[in-house]
Amino acid sequence: MAATRIVHVDFRLICATNIDLDAALRDGRLREDLYFRIKHDYAAGPALRERTEDIPLLCDYFLDKFRQRYSKNVKTLAPSVYHLLIRNRWPGNVRELENAVERAVLVAKGSEIAVTDLPSRFARSPPPPTDFVIPPHRTLAEIEKMAILQTLQRTNWNSRKRRRFWACTGQRSTAR
Repeated sequence: MAATRIVHVDFRLICATNIDLDAALRDGRLREDLYFRIKHDYAAGPALRERTEDIPLLCDYFLDKFRQRYSKNVKTLAPSVYHLLIRNRWPGNVRELENAVERAVLVAKGSEIAVTDLPSRFARSPPPPTDFVIPPHRTLAEIEKMAILQTLQRTNWNSRKRRRFWACTGQRSTAR
């Protein structure tokens, strides 16, 4: 601040928020000059709850990351853990999932993360909905993938129950 010469800097500012920037601008909660400075390269991504198919991949990535960081012998997550994590709403988005997996790696006793290794709020999580939940503005391929994933969740990843479910609906299951 009290320098006598000019120092040139080269940096990039990355901002993230969970508020609607356009609404905040309209309501006067965000300065217009700041808004246009930070909105130069704007990229919006869907919330984790809208892309549940990414949860197993993210879990495996975080498991590997924290297993190495803490030198733990945890190799996998139990299928019931995947089931609970997929049906969670994730208000904290990917960061909340990362924290849950990190905690589970730290407290896991064996080579597999169990439901009891997850934060306690997962033990109290509500039962899965009885109707299929399909977010708007999805392609047919995405809807089919979500229907298969939700069927797997409802049948607790049991292939015999899954086949029975699809037989009752008159549909053919493409999940193997």
